[in-house]
Order: sequence, then structure tokens, then C-alpha cells
Amino acid sequence: MRDTGFMSTILLHPYSRFPFPTPTARFLARAWWTCYSSPPYTWRQRSDASLATGELFSVILPNIREKLDLEITPEPGWKGFAPTWLGIPCHVGRVTMWLHTQETPGQTRSFSLLALFPQQDVPDAPPFIQLGTQFLLEYHVQVILNQTGTGGGNRLIVP
Repeated sequence: MRDTGFMSTILLHPYSRFPFPTPTARFLARAWWTCYSSPPYTWRQRSDASLATGELFSVILPNIREKLDLEITPEPGWKGFAPTWLGIPCHVGRVTMWLHTQETPGQTRSFSLLALFPQQDVPDAPPFIQLGTQFLLEYHVQVILNQTGTGGGNRLIVP
């Protein structure tokens, strides 16, 4: 857990227009990602993320990874262990995700996201990065869905 000293509220947007072979909450977070650029610099590029509560780890498919040219750092604890996702062999690493918060309009908060990188795409997969439950646990995220009233709405609360 990384302590930033404040709470962050990240809005979730309903999105139910896609079928998918794994369970998701069908809500999107408007996210930015640290990507490569040339000469060897990094910059942020936008690509939404789907809240995938049925996934243990976040998942980034090859077509999204290649389109964004994500900056991926190795996760040392996974050396020698090759997990699978839907039977597809995966690499494991971390990427940096940036999310807008309600408390600081126009600014973003960064998160190091542990993710699986399947070695092949899945037919009919939506073009979103999936945020798995490991992200929720690592950052002690509270998920609030279909709340109404003052401060209501679908959102993530991150300490």
C-alpha cells in the first residue's frame, strides 16, 4: 500500500455494450498509461480500463499493449513461474496507470498495476485493460456501485 496522505475518488462509467468470456462489473475508469515514445522518452496515452472483479489480476491483451506501447517493468517475484489466463500463457509485469480524481480536478494520481500479459489475443475481446481484484486489494480500494444522493454515483475510493 502506498500512502498518499489523502483519499481519492475515481468515477466509474457504466458500459454494458460488450460480451466477454470473463466476469466484469461492466464499468469503465477513464485511465491514462505510461507509454514509450521516441527518442526513448515516456508519455501518457489514454485507454479506458474495465473493472474486472472476476479476475484475480489485471489483464492487458497484446493488441492493447502494442497499440499503447506500454512501459512494462518486470515483477521480480514471478521469475520462473508462467501463469495462464483462459489457458493462454502470460508474462507478468507492472505498468503505471494514471486516474483522474474528483478531489483534484485536472490532475491525475498514479498507480503501479501488477498485470498479466497474455501471449495472444482473445476473439471478440473488448479494447479495454481489465482491472482485477489484486489492484483493489493492493490499494485498499472501496468499490461503490449505483449509489445515489450527495457524492453518489459509481466510483472507486482509494485511501
